[in-house]
Amino acid sequence: MINAPKPHILLFKYEKGYQLKYGIPQPQNELVEQDKQNVQYEQDS
Repeated sequence: MINAPKPHILLFKYEKGYQLKYGIPQPQNELVEQDKQNVQYEQDS
């Protein structure tokens, strides 16, 4: 059985120093649909 190639999104973990170059992306705020209304939550850092 031939292994399928890894999706490109998974290749970053093999790149040396990835987190040093790009950091870890964290959304500033999150939009959540609740009771058919859009409610915006902000993350405290």
